[in-house]
Amino acid sequence: MALITELNGQKLDVDWGLLELDRLDCEDSLYTFIQKAWKFIDPAPFQGGWAIEAICEHLEAVCDGEIRRLLINIPPRMSKSSVTSVAFPAWVWAQRNASPTSGPRVPFLHASYGYNLSLRDSVKCRRLIKSTWYRKLWGERFEIVKEQDQKVRFRNSVDGERLITSIGSGVTGEGGNIIIVDDPNAADEALSDTVTRTTNEEWWDGTMGTRLNDPKTG
Repeated sequence: MALITELNGQKLDVDWGLLELDRLDCEDSLYTFIQKAWKFIDPAPFQGGWAIEAICEHLEAVCDGEIRRLLINIPPRMSKSSVTSVAFPAWVWAQRNASPTSGPRVPFLHASYGYNLSLRDSVKCRRLIKSTWYRKLWGERFEIVKEQDQKVRFRNSVDGERLITSIGSGVTGEGGNIIIVDDPNAADEALSDTVTRTTNEEWWDGTMGTRLNDPKTG
């Protein structure tokens, strides 16, 4: 069955049955979503594997509320940031089942040891959500609002939000239902007891770890 619809003022003739199957496949599997979304995330060809599949499986459990504290340790250059900080928030917002950690209303709070890294992934995530492919599948559910459409912070039309910060920065008054800390320490500082103690005890225990909007569900 064909349907004439409109996207950004342009009429589109699509096979609605195939479109719906594509949408359901992507919503059901974060790994499938990443494979189809990859060209909007990274210019290099997608290289899959069991490690990415394992990360996706655990992140799906986070979205479903089955895992509330997840620690991912894998070697560098294995797409950890692209999966967790770029694709995962966009995938969560694409879910039709609404919960504190699922659906387009979910607020995200992201941090990294380097502000530029947090900014990089925020830009990539926003670009993915604004892509023609993503809008064709989920554009009727929400859109990025013009009043809050920045690299540091962007909000959608149903009050979902993605906000970034960095290790050591203040986040007074801010919070999220899902907090993602991607590389809390630089590689050349990871073995420093002083740096890791400062990150763990002062920044995480004293600040970031208290930023969940609801500690029971976030």
